[in-house]
Amino acid sequence: MDSTLENPFERVDVRRQPDGHTRVRFVVRPIVPYPRPWTFRVERKDYVGSDWNVIASDLVLGEVLLNESDERYDLLSTARYRVVLAADDLSEGLSDVVYPGMILNKQDWLIAKEVCRRKYKQMRLYTGREGTLLAPDHSSVPCDVCVSPVNGQSMDPNCSTCNGTGYLSGYSAIDYPLEIHKIQSDREEQSTKGTRSELTMSATGIASPMPEPDEYIWVDHSTGYRYHVSGPIIPESHIRGMPLVIGMRLHRISPKDEVYDVPVE
Repeated sequence: MDSTLENPFERVDVRRQPDGHTRVRFVVRPIVPYPRPWTFRVERKDYVGSDWNVIASDLVLGEVLLNESDERYDLLSTARYRVVLAADDLSEGLSDVVYPGMILNKQDWLIAKEVCRRKYKQMRLYTGREGTLLAPDHSSVPCDVCVSPVNGQSMDPNCSTCNGTGYLSGYSAIDYPLEIHKIQSDREEQSTKGTRSELTMSATGIASPMPEPDEYIWVDHSTGYRYHVSGPIIPESHIRGMPLVIGMRLHRISPKDEVYDVPVE
């Protein structure tokens, strides 16, 4: 199959993060002519005329956070990205080329990275707790068990792979230390998000990535407890409107909740 026959991606989004990372998200069309199973990779072209280089591979879900903090500003300002779907028959489908550019000028970009670097160092050496942020991915890659290749719809509302949504679900694990502040009450209650403890904590972290309230989960490495990240997410420092350091609330999840079955890799 000609790899350029059809672009299998509905959308590819590439965004710069304040600490020098780059966040890539993509959505696959419901019906594409590529046999399952699929894996994905992200490629970068540094300037016009250069080759495409693989910077992330063997992806299964539709999101990845790339560590490009050591790259030069001039290189990132001209870099272009694309996502490649690799099919079971060795054929490949290419996304459109995405040019994210740079949100900040060079001086502000260097300041933003330095603010984040110092905050990371402070948390890791003195004031923070090591943890993992579980970022959900539940709307980008069609389920390979129940989705019809004809109409792109789920054929099994009780599918155990996707829970009947028609899309693979899962979490991307991101290294994410936090500085914990005030701790409040402690008793359990039922909510639409599962069994939630009323033990709440206020915390400070880096806006890379920016957590979405009630969607993201934070894992405390020192205790093993897991927490829903709750709003409002409040920027505590920013540059040119880009949040750098953010404040948030954490609600502890009961160990009885199934979210504890999600692996932290």
